Amino acid sequence: MSSLNFIIKKARRRSSSCRLCISAVNLTCDYNSSQNYIMTLIATIQSDPKFKQLLLGVLLALVLELLSILGFKLPTYIILPLTIALIATVGRAVVIKGFEAVIKFNFKSINFLMTVAAVGAFILGEYEEAAVVIVLFSLAERLEDFGFDSSKSALKELLGKTPKLVSIKGATDLIPID
Repeated sequence: MSSLNFIIKKARRRSSSCRLCISAVNLTCDYNSSQNYIMTLIATIQSDPKFKQLLLGVLLALVLELLSILGFKLPTYIILPLTIALIATVGRAVVIKGFEAVIKFNFKSINFLMTVAAVGAFILGEYEEAAVVIVLFSLAERLEDFGFDSSKSALKELLGKTPKLVSIKGATDLIPID
């Protein structure tokens, strides 16, 4: 139930023959949301060492992929340990969740699918592809978590701006909302 419906029902319980008149309710955000989102993202990057590590991993995976696309194949003895280290540091959670999904026979898990894609790329000898799949998926999950946290805090802020008192038409006193 939305908070406005809650307010209306609460006021109706107090006075059965009244019309609700909420005055001076401002439920708009007082900031430019896209600018605030970017500034919050930059602050998160600066304060979270794991996020910096993730971005460094994305950069390294993209450089490896670009080299592969341009035809510059690094020797296996260089690229294999580099990709395994990249996946182990940046995409560890995805791979662990993927193997847990196999154990639980949860074949519709996205982590399972990403792990299968990475293992398939390893089998085909496309080590760069395996790194790109896991690293970009890890970045997507991190950004999704960031977006969820941002929207959650924005909603809390918005709910904090709801009125604490209402005036009912025909009544002189303001009624507190519990």
